[in-house]
Amino acid sequence: MFRKIDIRTKGSKNAGFTNALRFLGTKISILVFAFDFSKGIIGMFICQIFGKMLNLDLGMCLLISGICLVLGHDFPIFFEFKGGKGVLTSLAVILYLSPIISLICLISWILTIKLSRYVSLGACVAALIYLIVGILVYHTSVYYCIFIITISGLIIWNHRANIKRLINCNENKSNWFNR
Repeated sequence: MFRKIDIRTKGSKNAGFTNALRFLGTKISILVFAFDFSKGIIGMFICQIFGKMLNLDLGMCLLISGICLVLGHDFPIFFEFKGGKGVLTSLAVILYLSPIISLICLISWILTIKLSRYVSLGACVAALIYLIVGILVYHTSVYYCIFIITISGLIIWNHRANIKRLINCNENKSNWFNR
């Protein structure tokens, strides 16, 4: 709780970056951004260290860890399973696993927001781009495909209320890239 505001009671009622930006301002939302993103990177790095130390199948270990990091962000135990929508943490995990694909997703996210002014649409488009490009690149790995479908599915599932608002033409627009 910052500034005596529980962000989970405002706007989209989630603890993510976009909601923090709308209700807590730029400075605190930058902290949220940094925390959500670094959660994914640091978690994957720790997994890699322990995976090597314990001589585990590193690829499988990283895929399972990535899903757990995103699930932990989306449904945190300490916040009654009400977290963010997982976009930044997912991006960090994808960056750790596939830097080029994460860059493609980031560019699609930014372009969609720039053209439509809908952050939620940008997240859903990036998730769909990840699904398509990821499966095209990693189609020979069943486990990687399951990971890609899970991460993309979680992002889209967490945006289902936004998708309904987009369909009904009452989703909030953003001025992020139009200033």
